[in-house]
Amino acid sequence: MDIRLAHHEIEAHYAKKEAILSLPALRRAGLRYANGLAPDDPRCSPLFGQMEGLGRIQIFISEDELFYPDARRFYEQGQQAEGTEIEMIMEKRRLHCWPLLGPAFEQENNFRQMTRFCGLEAG
Repeated sequence: MDIRLAHHEIEAHYAKKEAILSLPALRRAGLRYANGLAPDDPRCSPLFGQMEGLGRIQIFISEDELFYPDARRFYEQGQQAEGTEIEMIMEKRRLHCWPLLGPAFEQENNFRQMTRFCGLEAG
């Protein structure tokens, strides 16, 4: 969301809870991804972009991962934006990418939530 991962809570709180992602490595990767763009350019840090008219967005996030503070802020901004419908599904004590990496019974539920949000039938 913010390619710098600069939110004050990230280093103070979430970096200690994060189980698989490295904050210094993610920050270096973010700068490489920006490829010369300013770190607050919305093309690499959507948190700083226009929120109006984005359509439908669904976020799966763990309350224990590094991206949580930015995801929460992005969600709150999206709720206020005209033409943007945003849904955030939060869980505690989950790894990054938990909707895809969890046990099969949890994955099935996560995929149902995704297909429902997209207006597709889950088979």
